[in-house]
Amino acid sequence: VGVVMVNFVNTALNKGFTGHEYLAGIPGTIGGAIHGNAGAYGQAIGDIIESVSVLDIDGNIKEISKQECGFEYRKSIFSLNKYIILEAKIVLEKANIADAREIVEQIVLERSIKHPLNMPNAGSWFKNIDLTDEVKMKLSDLDLSKFEKYQKIPAAFLVEQAGLKGLSVGQAQMSEKHANFLVNKEKATAQDVIDLSNLVKQKIKEKYDIDLHEEVQYVGF
Repeated sequence: VGVVMVNFVNTALNKGFTGHEYLAGIPGTIGGAIHGNAGAYGQAIGDIIESVSVLDIDGNIKEISKQECGFEYRKSIFSLNKYIILEAKIVLEKANIADAREIVEQIVLERSIKHPLNMPNAGSWFKNIDLTDEVKMKLSDLDLSKFEKYQKIPAAFLVEQAGLKGLSVGQAQMSEKHANFLVNKEKATAQDVIDLSNLVKQKIKEKYDIDLHEEVQYVGF
């Protein structure tokens, strides 16, 4: 599970397996992706997990089935419990590799165009928002039709609509390229990052009465 995501995607393709294309371009490792149920385009790594082997706080190794993993949007049992993920069984499929490679290449290209990959960042900062009836009422002045497919409103959409794209605190900034990427302009401190994140959440709450929640997880705070 220490395998870097890009290596997993390419190795699986090279061996003739597909069904994981949506993971292309996601940074980090397989273990980290499982921990936070990372994904994109309405899919997540939990969709292809069969089971996960872990080391628990008592030093026991046990295998947890997919059903027991508690996979939800950017959440799993591993983000709630003190488990160390050791390995995972992943189920892929055999299909047209040429088509799969084309999808991967397109996804990687789109990410390179949309995301501020030239600046230090931790990927998407805030979780997307469920497109519930309550949220639709709160955002009735905005056109949400394009978000019906995945029933999620991108956090970047709200950040940008609220005029917060490019907002800075110290050397931390909501990227001018992608409004849901919190980037380090040069020498941002941890406090800069936390203060900016809290400021954005405060302004979105004031403007739309919607609570944003970080997708990243803080350590030591």
